[in-house]
Amino acid sequence: MAGMYNRPTMLRKLKNAVHLAQARWANFRSGNPSSKLTVIGVTGTDGKTTTSSLIHHILTTAGVKTGISSTLLSPHTTTPGRGAVHRFLAQCLKNSCTHAIIEVTSIGIDQNRVAAIKFDIGVLTNIAQNEHLDYHGTFEKYRDTKINWLLSYKTIVTNADDSSLSNLKSLLQRSAEPISNRYVKNQKLITYGIKTKADIIPKTLKYTTMLLGEFNTYNILAAITVCRELEIPDETITQAIATFKAPEGRLEVVTTKPFTVIVDFAHTPQAFEKVLPVAKSLLKSKKNKLIHVFGATGDRDQDKRPIMAAIASKYDDYIFLTTEDTYSEEPKNILESLEKGLKDSWYANYKVIPDRREAIRRALNFATKGDVVILTGVGHQKSINAAGREIPWGEAKVVKELLHAK
Repeated sequence: MAGMYNRPTMLRKLKNAVHLAQARWANFRSGNPSSKLTVIGVTGTDGKTTTSSLIHHILTTAGVKTGISSTLLSPHTTTPGRGAVHRFLAQCLKNSCTHAIIEVTSIGIDQNRVAAIKFDIGVLTNIAQNEHLDYHGTFEKYRDTKINWLLSYKTIVTNADDSSLSNLKSLLQRSAEPISNRYVKNQKLITYGIKTKADIIPKTLKYTTMLLGEFNTYNILAAITVCRELEIPDETITQAIATFKAPEGRLEVVTTKPFTVIVDFAHTPQAFEKVLPVAKSLLKSKKNKLIHVFGATGDRDQDKRPIMAAIASKYDDYIFLTTEDTYSEEPKNILESLEKGLKDSWYANYKVIPDRREAIRRALNFATKGDVVILTGVGHQKSINAAGREIPWGEAKVVKELLHAK
């Protein structure tokens, strides 16, 4: 029985060992491109795409030719597959880039998709509970996968307000001496934050931005920290922040008249806690409604579904539960998990509409002048996976089509 129980773990370890060999071979065939570039890796539960995109925008504004590999370039995965990431870096060199930015997920790390890459700067935006537990098993394994990835890189940039930082400090420390902006065994840890003592804080650099929400302040501070470390002038950094628009599917405002419609990729409890208060703050008056269309991904992280629904019930005036990427799981199971969170919160202002397009249509028809309709979970994705099939999809495009048909 014990052998059978450990079989999936052993198979994963075997696959990952093969993937490691493949990554090393791909790196060799590509000419070890990361050794000829300044490579920045960005990991964390939330904020990877906005932080990566802003760093890219600042560097480009500074005249630094930079390649970027991010969620926006892929329907359902963040970190490129084995071999693909090395080909991406080789293409960066071919295009005369000097810098490259890669979004890195915990699964990508565990599967050795970023093996054999020399990262110069590693960024940790935050680590949330209830994410990727279907893959890692426990929060501790999820957290440690990200932290261990950082330990071998020269410069680490991380969020001082994240409670997981204390573990990172102890792992880096390996002694009693304090760490702030200090080299420890040839590593440099630089922190940013709003609520606790940090190396980079909002007062460090005055800037204006089009981005909404406190969570985007964290993303901006992370980008400032990285770009200062790369010796980009403060004047250029502030100029770039002022002209930076939110990436597609990140608090993307589709329209503001007669009501506001927002598309956002939020798909975790932590992201809901960040995004929904911002959406609520955009209501024209206390009489207006925050209308929320959301679902949950199939085949993974089932425990977080009722938590997400409970959080939504705190902020939303009306909810349309629907589907997003169901994969092989029955939509009914997903919707029942979400509905449980609403029922346990004694929340009754909702409808269950499995068809996502119909749910959006109903939400738009329900909205009146001054309301805010927010669609979460799909964001930038160009397709939705239903029963294993990729169906072309564009959330903002669907909204525009439905509004035009009204």
